[in-house]
Amino acid sequence: MFGFCLSRRQSHKEYWEEQSGFCCRVGQHKFCLGASRGRNQVQKGQRLHSLMDIKFVGGVLRIPQLNIYYETESQFTNLVAYEQYLPDGEPRYVSDYTFFLHCLINTPHDVELLRRRGIIGNCLGNDEEVSLMFNRLGKSILTSSKFSYSQTFADVNKHYRRRTKKWVAKLWRDYFNSPWSILKFLAAVALLALAFLQTFYTVYSYYNPKTNSNGPPSGS
Repeated sequence: MFGFCLSRRQSHKEYWEEQSGFCCRVGQHKFCLGASRGRNQVQKGQRLHSLMDIKFVGGVLRIPQLNIYYETESQFTNLVAYEQYLPDGEPRYVSDYTFFLHCLINTPHDVELLRRRGIIGNCLGNDEEVSLMFNRLGKSILTSSKFSYSQTFADVNKHYRRRTKKWVAKLWRDYFNSPWSILKFLAAVALLALAFLQTFYTVYSYYNPKTNSNGPPSGS
């Protein structure tokens, strides 16, 4: 099921490195992976015990390689269907792993990013097919109360909440460190707003000219 796959030519486009994220919610944990799609924040991990050894360490999400074949979807579908009938609290390893990838993969751009990182080996030859496959698989999954990646979800959220706080603190320290800086910022915002309003009314008056309602036009 998970064997060797010949690599195909990879794209060199980088415009989705900073792409906004796709979020999933499991219990109390909301998992947003967009912030971790940067250049060095999603990497290929080692398969120590199984394909599902996904780790988030030092701000880097490490995922072992998964090769996608034509029969992969049917195999995942059958395994997930079997696990869905297990009692709540029983481990659902394949379902949890599939749902994790469903959260991570939303568009063909996500597949290309993972493929360039060596995380996905796409033997289908089409990134869109892989993204559609995981979107289909994820929609039918019910996670158990013992979701395998709950701690990973929590660690990712904690890491990026901490980074956001640091960015806000740096912003205030560097740019709003005095009352005059705040006043300058507010003045700049006001000027931008006035410029926008002036542009808007200029364009509006051009496309909606006022008509003379004082009487009929005079004849020649």
